[in-house]
Amino acid sequence: MRITVTSVLLLFLCIFGVKSQSWRKSQRKNEWNSNSISNCPLQTHRNPESYWHVDNFGRRYLRRCPHGQAFFAHKCSCDHTPPACDLKASDKSPRHYEQYSNGYWIEMMCADGTAFNSNTCLCSTFI
Repeated sequence: MRITVTSVLLLFLCIFGVKSQSWRKSQRKNEWNSNSISNCPLQTHRNPESYWHVDNFGRRYLRRCPHGQAFFAHKCSCDHTPPACDLKASDKSPRHYEQYSNGYWIEMMCADGTAFNSNTCLCSTFI
């Protein structure tokens, strides 16, 4: 087998070129990975029951948690959610609240004379 300077140089460039390229990709992944676990290949999605899986090439794939679970970035996994209120206070006014439905927050309004109470998860405060 005849080894030439050109083949040695190509081999050198291939080995170190691949390493530096994979290092740049891992650095890029960590730049936009906002999870509290820095090596977590999963990212939050606007729907708490879904998450993004990021492969080694930086491509994102939408995944869903198993039924009854939500994604938690600090755990880097899906987990059972405690029974919670699917309503939250709105920034618009105390009479408004938002309800989570099919992956979206929908703005709603309390009945006249009431305001949303986060503690009871109802429009139970009289105004």
